[in-house]
Amino acid sequence: TYSSGATKRTSIAASYSPLDASVVLPSGCPGRDSNDKDCSGEYINASPLPKYVTPIVNSCQNTYVVLLSDGDPNSMVGESRIRTLTGASCPDGNDTTCGSTLARYMNTTDLLPTTLPGDQTVILHTIKFADSSDPSYLKALASAGGGNFYDATSADKLLDAFNAVVKAAVTKPQTFAAPSVA
Repeated sequence: TYSSGATKRTSIAASYSPLDASVVLPSGCPGRDSNDKDCSGEYINASPLPKYVTPIVNSCQNTYVVLLSDGDPNSMVGESRIRTLTGASCPDGNDTTCGSTLARYMNTTDLLPTTLPGDQTVILHTIKFADSSDPSYLKALASAGGGNFYDATSADKLLDAFNAVVKAAVTKPQTFAAPSVA
């Protein structure tokens, strides 16, 4: 937030550049200046929607997701899609956002059954970056996803958490890739 009370925003163009979608800048927006108020109407023109490109390219490779969060789930977006994908009945008393259901599915189900031989699964690590939030949700996600939970209460501890994830991963064949769309 600036001294004038305006809130700094991140430009879509600066953070999102899929291969088959274009960023539409409103009239008066100078481009990648994420602080210009004339850029607030910026949007992604993606019709049809971009297709997810998996980082999984080799049979049975280890693939990781690292979720950095304050630890508090604050909405239930996609629960019906998670139920359809997993065949599970969620949300329920133990999995109020279907997050653990999805993490378990990704960790125990071949995600590319017709593309590559063997099982292509994902290991989910979670990092809580907040002092006051309850860690139980992120602990449950990491446990269901076959990964570890890390509590980072400072920038140094955040770095330690990422280093621990990388250290654990490099003991096995692996792929680290940013999610992308094409």
